[in-house]
Amino acid sequence: MIKRILSSILVFCVSVTIFSAAAMAATSEMHISDAGLEKIKGWEGFSPTAFVDGGQWTIGYGNACDPADYPDGITEEEASELLEATIVDFEGYLNEFLAMNNITVTQNQFDALTSMTYNLGPTWLNSSYRFWIMMKDGLEHYTPSEIASALGVWCHVGTSIHTGVLQRRIGEIRIFLYGDYTETVSPDFHYLIFDANGGEAETDVYVYEAGTTYGTFPSVYREGYRLVGWFTEPVGGREVTSSDVAEHDDTIYAQWASETTTDAPTYSDVTADHWYSPYVTELSSQGIIGGYADGTFRPENTVTVGESLKLILLAAGYPPQASTGSHWASGYQSLAVSQQMATTEELSALDEPISRQLVAKLVCNAMELQPYTGSSVFADTDDSYVMALYTAGILDGSMDADGNRNYYPERSLNRAEVAKIIYAMEEHAGH
Repeated sequence: MIKRILSSILVFCVSVTIFSAAAMAATSEMHISDAGLEKIKGWEGFSPTAFVDGGQWTIGYGNACDPADYPDGITEEEASELLEATIVDFEGYLNEFLAMNNITVTQNQFDALTSMTYNLGPTWLNSSYRFWIMMKDGLEHYTPSEIASALGVWCHVGTSIHTGVLQRRIGEIRIFLYGDYTETVSPDFHYLIFDANGGEAETDVYVYEAGTTYGTFPSVYREGYRLVGWFTEPVGGREVTSSDVAEHDDTIYAQWASETTTDAPTYSDVTADHWYSPYVTELSSQGIIGGYADGTFRPENTVTVGESLKLILLAAGYPPQASTGSHWASGYQSLAVSQQMATTEELSALDEPISRQLVAKLVCNAMELQPYTGSSVFADTDDSYVMALYTAGILDGSMDADGNRNYYPERSLNRAEVAKIIYAMEEHAGH
């Protein structure tokens, strides 16, 4: 396990009682318990030979070393002795810091904090960090989820979240809060990873006690955009709100709309709770799509080949095309054929519903994406254009009752689905 993981992310806080000051024990010259030491061994794992971990040579139970000192390796007994000798230094760092800041902890809290210090190094012992501010304020003012998030943010390798380290943090959190060394008798915790999706978030991970509502999401900012919400996919997906209950680990993505959407037209059949609402709203504000004279958008209506051609080519950055024949979309048809995006035969029926297969081909070629050559994640197609768009985050298909991802390539698309794809094209181009 990596020994030096640096992070300085702040988290929000709300008052609630969980501990009493009387429960705290003196911290003068505290030492890790046998149970705490065994947990460190389990998290670190045993290696009889030296190896490089995060640019540092380690051996035994994660001890930093010079490989020349162990030419013949090390036994588990020797590794235990080495760990016990080394942990004294980390106990010293922690004891000194606690005394300097007049913080007292219980034995289980000391065990959890020693494990973190052994894993992170003493760098995280800084009174300006959010967790230590909580400790000095008194943990009785914070919820388990707030405390867990303040500890859980220490899970990065460089700037990237390491989910293995994050799971270790959760184990340490359960020891710290509940003295649960077996991770079986206390409430579990789940994490959310926040992908700002082109924006900037104050933190990229929160940890929540299982069965509680999320309550708090990080602040996020993107110049020129407003936040639509947090979703399970970069484009589309299910919206996740702060009132949802923490039931599993997940990554959620910010979705954005241009600030110009405040004056977007509204439709009587498109409301905020519809999954396609942000895409229809944004594209309508830009004048890319529109509704009908009766004030409806008719999201379930199928889209024709001609309509799709125009939308896809404009979204890809091509200018409006004048007609080259009797059909209003003939100019877009001519352009697509001349650029070898599709054949004349494929685009001959301009007033017929377009297939999802043909949409994938047109979008991929219009955006000059390379067809995907790897294996398919879809149960019903291995088409290279479909997979190229999936890899680019432009489409994701849908999951059936058996947990299979499907694209349904022969089906037609409706106006809501096309709006999502066009929105995703613009987002991809913006990145």
